[in-house]
Amino acid sequence: MGQPAVSQQLRVLRHLGLVVGERDGRQVIYALHDAHVRALLDEAVSHTEHLRLGLASSPAQQAVEA
Repeated sequence: MGQPAVSQQLRVLRHLGLVVGERDGRQVIYALHDAHVRALLDEAVSHTEHLRLGLASSPAQQAVEA
């Protein structure tokens, strides 16, 4: 992904309140907004890994189990 596209995505994330940016000269240093956003991101990454490995149950299985 090119630098302009990355900047666009970071701007969207900033407007959503998921990241914060601090200017350092001509650069902007981005960080996650807080520990809650970090926890959500960790869960999303874990979920995609479970899907990739076939360990996550499908929505149909979840409905049957509920």
